[in-house]
Amino acid sequence: MADEKVRNQLEIALHVLKGMVLLSSLGYTNPDVPVMFQRALELGDKVDNSPDLFTMIVGLWMYYLIKAEYGKAKELSDRMLSMAQESKDPPQLLQAYYCLGYTEYLIGNMGQAVAYLEQAVSWDCAGYDYTRQSPSQDDSRVHAYSMLAASLWLWGDAARSQLIQEKTFELVDEVGQPYAEVWALYQRSLLHHMRRDFDKIHTSAGLALEIARTRGFTFFVPLTQFYLAFCIDNPAERLRKLRESHRQLVDAGAGSTQSYMLSSLAEQCIDQESLEEASILLDRSRDFIDQHGESLFEPEYLRVRARLLQMSSESGAAQARELLQRGVESALEHGTPPLALRCALALCELGLPDDVNAENILRDVLGKFHSESEDKEFLMAKTILEKLHV
Repeated sequence: MADEKVRNQLEIALHVLKGMVLLSSLGYTNPDVPVMFQRALELGDKVDNSPDLFTMIVGLWMYYLIKAEYGKAKELSDRMLSMAQESKDPPQLLQAYYCLGYTEYLIGNMGQAVAYLEQAVSWDCAGYDYTRQSPSQDDSRVHAYSMLAASLWLWGDAARSQLIQEKTFELVDEVGQPYAEVWALYQRSLLHHMRRDFDKIHTSAGLALEIARTRGFTFFVPLTQFYLAFCIDNPAERLRKLRESHRQLVDAGAGSTQSYMLSSLAEQCIDQESLEEASILLDRSRDFIDQHGESLFEPEYLRVRARLLQMSSESGAAQARELLQRGVESALEHGTPPLALRCALALCELGLPDDVNAENILRDVLGKFHSESEDKEFLMAKTILEKLHV
């Protein structure tokens, strides 16, 4: 019995090593990744909750999250938390709450995501190694702070989001780990894109791409290229590069945030009057949301679909208004006032100054924010309301 336990522990350790190599060289979505990690789960009933077993579950969570299999990711996160609470180990507790928070973020439960991620960073304690519990071997605190910053912005607390973003990059400089840096820079690029700060994407995504290429982090190359493409001035070249990088991501098996990328790509097609392609992309976005439960970005899908209706039909305004109202409702249901605001502003473009309902919706959405924001759309909404009552 003792020999069997030793063999099982050694086998888990071997799979940890193989998983680390696969993650760093081939990326999260390589099909060999779950093969390495699944064996550890099969051994789970025979071995005590060892650090190696915890690491393997983290690796499997990474795979399922990036593949957008959020139900499986949630199950693995719950198992991690159970193990971490039993061990009372701060790095494991931080990792488990981070995994729960990130999963809830993509599902679209933003209040729960913020709560979990705040729990995660509360376990940032001096004197502990926060690299040993993750197969990527970078500091999990960078991931937790970065996702907390993104979640806080979506939750409508731009002031705290900015503070946490600053903390994230102080930590990036402190730990000096290229993988942690490229991950944090990618998340910052995505946040800039959601905030419509396109002029700031070039710096963060450009640096992330440089590190990814230099260090061989191949998964991040098309990912950062996709957001860098929004910085291209020529509209036709921008759309070409977006199509190319998105195709590479799909070929690599990436799933997470696909609904957002598809809707963003569709909007670029609308700008270029490629309305048929835009419709196909939006159908794919809707299917992805329904199949994977990636409800976070449903308001963006509804907003872009409404814009397409306006472009493609003389009678599309009424249908567009209905979709935008649904977008506001969806965003508020999921706790994301900035996405609700984007839909509300589009409603105002359709109806103001005569549409009192659009004005009331805009005012209601602004009241859902947890702090003032310097974002362009927040300031625009305040200006609109002020002008209406001059």
